[in-house]
Amino acid sequence: MAAESNQQQRFVVEAREHLAALSAAIVELERGASDPAEQVARILRSAHSLKGGAGFSGLTTIERLSHAMETAVENVRDGRIAASAEVIDTLLFALDRLSALVDDAEHSQGADITAPLERLQPLVAAGEASTEPAKKISARQITPSQASSTPRTTTLAKSTAAVSEFPISPRVLETWERHASFLYGVKLDWFEAERDLGLSPLEVARRIERAGTSLDARMELTGLTLADGLPTPPLWYWTIVSSALPSEDFAQQLEIPCAAIVRLESVANKPQEKKPEGGAQAGPRGPAAGGSLRIPVTLIDRMMSLAGELVLVRNQAKRSTDAGVDTQRQLLRRLDALTNEMQDAALRMRMQPVGALFDRFPRLVRDLGRQLGKQIDLEIAGADVELDKTVLETLADPLTHLMRNCCDHGIETPDERGRAGKSPNGLIRLAARQERGQIVIQIKDDGRGLDRDAIKRKAMQQGVKQRDELDRMSEREVNELILLSGFSTASRVTDLSGRGVGMDVVRTNLEQIGGVVEIDSVFGEGATFTLRLPLTLAILPCLLMTSEGERFAIPLRDVEEVVLLRSETKARIECADHEEVLRLRGKLVPVMRLAEVLRRREPFSADTCAAIADRHHGQSAELTRGYVAILRFGALRFGMVVDDVLGSEEIVVKPLHPLLRRLGSYGAATILGDGRVVLILSCEGLARHSGIVHRQRREVRAELPAAAEAMETGALLLFRYGTAELFAVPLGDVRRIVSIRPEQIERVGEREMIAIDGTPTNVLRLDRFLRVSGFDESRGSFLILPRQAKAPAGFLASEIVDTPTLDLRLDDRAYRADGILGSGLILGQIAIFLDVFRLIAMWEIEHGVAPAALPGPSARKRVLVVEDTEFFRRLVTSYLAAEGWEVAAAGSGAEGLEKLNAESFDAVVSDIEMPVMDGLTLAREVRRDGRFDRLPMLALTSLSSEEDRRKARSAGFDAYEVKLNRETFLETIRSLLTSGRPAALVAGGAQHE
Repeated sequence: MAAESNQQQRFVVEAREHLAALSAAIVELERGASDPAEQVARILRSAHSLKGGAGFSGLTTIERLSHAMETAVENVRDGRIAASAEVIDTLLFALDRLSALVDDAEHSQGADITAPLERLQPLVAAGEASTEPAKKISARQITPSQASSTPRTTTLAKSTAAVSEFPISPRVLETWERHASFLYGVKLDWFEAERDLGLSPLEVARRIERAGTSLDARMELTGLTLADGLPTPPLWYWTIVSSALPSEDFAQQLEIPCAAIVRLESVANKPQEKKPEGGAQAGPRGPAAGGSLRIPVTLIDRMMSLAGELVLVRNQAKRSTDAGVDTQRQLLRRLDALTNEMQDAALRMRMQPVGALFDRFPRLVRDLGRQLGKQIDLEIAGADVELDKTVLETLADPLTHLMRNCCDHGIETPDERGRAGKSPNGLIRLAARQERGQIVIQIKDDGRGLDRDAIKRKAMQQGVKQRDELDRMSEREVNELILLSGFSTASRVTDLSGRGVGMDVVRTNLEQIGGVVEIDSVFGEGATFTLRLPLTLAILPCLLMTSEGERFAIPLRDVEEVVLLRSETKARIECADHEEVLRLRGKLVPVMRLAEVLRRREPFSADTCAAIADRHHGQSAELTRGYVAILRFGALRFGMVVDDVLGSEEIVVKPLHPLLRRLGSYGAATILGDGRVVLILSCEGLARHSGIVHRQRREVRAELPAAAEAMETGALLLFRYGTAELFAVPLGDVRRIVSIRPEQIERVGEREMIAIDGTPTNVLRLDRFLRVSGFDESRGSFLILPRQAKAPAGFLASEIVDTPTLDLRLDDRAYRADGILGSGLILGQIAIFLDVFRLIAMWEIEHGVAPAALPGPSARKRVLVVEDTEFFRRLVTSYLAAEGWEVAAAGSGAEGLEKLNAESFDAVVSDIEMPVMDGLTLAREVRRDGRFDRLPMLALTSLSSEEDRRKARSAGFDAYEVKLNRETFLETIRSLLTSGRPAALVAGGAQHE
């Protein structure tokens, strides 16, 4: 019984894979696939395998329904019936019944399948006239008693054959294990087949391949040899065939009455592997040699738990080991490396591609489209992006609700779209990508979008918000009101929507896994739902900090930077309209104090915020000291004041106690290396508790001189290496800055290396590449870790000077060198602007790190960069050139238009604010010229408001990026160069995000 149960469990796992393949192929066939014959073949293969597996597992009900479905599809393949919408509906109806039977396989034998069989009957009967004679012949040769005999020795035809006549070679055995569940020996006489049945050798071969896959064959002549003349009867032919069909079905499918059929082996009854001659052990074969292995989920979860405990042990060892003792330091470094490898392997075992979830949506969109009378196309991208199994399971319901919402509320009917000047077919794009240690999933439709006026009216009717509150809310805040429980703008309730439940499910499920949803929409043009999710919920890198003597952790993915609050620094917390803000690089960032959150159980009201501001900014208030962690929750950016920052650490996430779950400020808990429990803060919970989430969600621009407003500015990291030079790099190119001790640097061959969080990291010295002064150890030692280096590497620095946002006027004439962007005047001193990624490339070449293969001349893309600021022009050009693309640059829109008219380009990257001709005017001029219909354009600007994005889209830009995140910029331009402009835009439509 146990073996039977295990076999049934294996069948269910495999059957679900076949059902998913069936669903995808049937929907693709209806959508008019480019190769319909291939989709029909996919359906047949999956149905065939499903039928064979069910028969082998004794699930005859599933076997009967699969067989009927397979026969119907064979008639489609042979042209007896057309793949009409009604035929597709029938196949999907049968597929749904099969799915239900597989889900409850244990009780499937007693299930009623009359309805699907009746609907399939006309499709099956279409081919009965041509197949009936052959089936009758087969039926006379095979009897049920013969089919159920012992697998090892049973002969399934009147003529006989012995098992010994079919020797199985290791090659045949290995190939068979990769193909199907059964192995048969087939023996026949060519003369008998031709003389008595009229089957030519070609027809015999075709029937064998229809029943399975021939793995080995041989032929034996009797009488004369071919050299002496034609052979005489009999002309024996033996072949070994792999098939998913059980015995009786195999004989019926083969349809060669004169053949002797012997079942040689089955998966459940394999022969014992024999040792090769000489006593040597046989090597591994088949899947054991390097294929895949099915492991219970509980075992993987157990391994993940043990990996987490190992991380705790590693953290405890770090605290208790004397790093000054060489043997202990080496042992700790080895433990650290092994722990990281173990953790990575355990995480990868839990990772699954999101395509496993995305595969269900083509069928869902197809069914909803037919039900609603709409024509909806679905595009899927990034299905190979991997996500933790737990996160993926929690994501199923939110994505389903969002897709249904897009189909029901978003996409209009063909008549409505025609009146709006849109194509009859609505389009939904479902895409996944990895970004900043998170998974970003976007659902974008080109439908009617969100009616913010209707949302506001509904909010006032339900008493959710007052008029003055709604007037102060940003567009995104109004959009997110649809996430509230019971909130719906639908005029009537249907079986699909209108109850206000679905979007609440989206928010609730995402909050459970630490995810957020952002909603952007342009009324009449479409809506975009962006889901930001953690890669895994098990182990997180966190920043440890203290407040009121207690330690807390916050995920590093939510932390942008940490600002020191001291009397000698320029960072100040100020009070504006009874709310605290931080003046940071020309902007006012809203601030909350962790200590105040800990003191107050209830969420902050306006009076609470005013009382806190008076307490810390009254006449008797002392200057705030400590740190401000700049956090980001979705599009919201705010500061959190803490007493001290202890550093970063990888922690094992533990669930909160049920009594603490109601406190939204905490997301989870952990145990540190010293055994103490520490609570993990929730960035969203803090923002909601402190009331920041209800304020205006855009950063307020601080007052700057008029001259500064006209300048192009950017955030920089200023640092020193030697005693003389001041260096500058874009802050966006820096992943992290680590304080180190010179004695921690070790020499490995010709390299200098240091362990950062258990990862061996190369140390790069600037005086090895540039003619600059030598390293000054008297000031200190820091390692600047850039983003996206092929090998872990960091630049050595002796002093971190500042991170200002300043005018980026650059001069490349006074100081030129490979790896230098130019020089500029900063704070009254000349600073050298480094080309970080060119320096890394120079180091990689010097130390044998293979550079990425550049495309050949025929495949190399040409990009035009239109940017008036020399700094950004050189920086963007450097990014693009490092990817292997050819780059041309222009200093204004007018110059860019001249280059477009004179040369050929594959894409344009343009700033918005420029002299002579700005980027919006350039885009309009380009779109007026029919030659550039297919030319993709990317807006790269410091403007970040929704209104600026809308203007850029209306002008003709296909994508929009805010200066300057290298990863997202390259990802966007790479996507544009690969996919080009969408067909709807080429036809003259406008892009809607």
